[in-house]
Amino acid sequence: MVAGLLLIHALHAQSIQEGVNDIYAERYKSAKATFEKLVAANPNNIDAVYWLGQTYISMGDIAGAKAVYDKALLASANAPLVIVGMGQVELNEKKTSEARQRFEAAITMTRGKKGDDPVILNAVGRAIANTYNIKDKTGGDINYAVEKLQAAALRDPKNADIFVNLGNAIRKAKPGEGGGEAFTNYQKAAEANPGFAVPYYKMAQLFNTQRNWDLYEKYLNDAVTKDPRFAPAYYDLYYFKLLRLDFVAAEEV
Repeated sequence: MVAGLLLIHALHAQSIQEGVNDIYAERYKSAKATFEKLVAANPNNIDAVYWLGQTYISMGDIAGAKAVYDKALLASANAPLVIVGMGQVELNEKKTSEARQRFEAAITMTRGKKGDDPVILNAVGRAIANTYNIKDKTGGDINYAVEKLQAAALRDPKNADIFVNLGNAIRKAKPGEGGGEAFTNYQKAAEANPGFAVPYYKMAQLFNTQRNWDLYEKYLNDAVTKDPRFAPAYYDLYYFKLLRLDFVAAEEV
């Protein structure tokens, strides 16, 4: 019986991670199908509910995400991860104060003797980093996001996703000067999970802004090597080759 429960838990975790990988690779239909299946099998699967909402947000369907989180909160008002998800919806709705209250509530609810829960801290940091607009400085307090993600990294230094989100937040908090610090965090993400394509893609984007084409191409190739279905890197590689008039290489991509 114990072995069976462990197997079920492992399959659940694997399915969640596969869906998350699909979100990062912009395979949104696949991610949505994965999380919908998990939620249908168990409506109380908070991780699946949270990531289903994240899939809708990634697709630009804020109303869809809100419906997912509203339904979950009606069933259980004390689901911190879903509360953070709803806070992210509110950031997209320009309800910054309401979102901040939800973030603080979720963090407080999960605070233990050893400190704040890194899962919740990471979700809060991701919510702001993914919503914040550098130009008009809307979408939450980006420095608050950096603070929470740094705390999450200290609590869980083997979590690659935390370092990716931290790198993203730093780039937005320090536009034009945070590249080195962001790169360090992307490297830490790659070290924590060598098979994770996202940090390599993020490093490629850094070198794109610096017009360092050799390293840009290198990290794009690293990303597709780690995940042969990582669409964003293929897209960038194709246009990189095309702009260099290397039509044969572009076709091969």
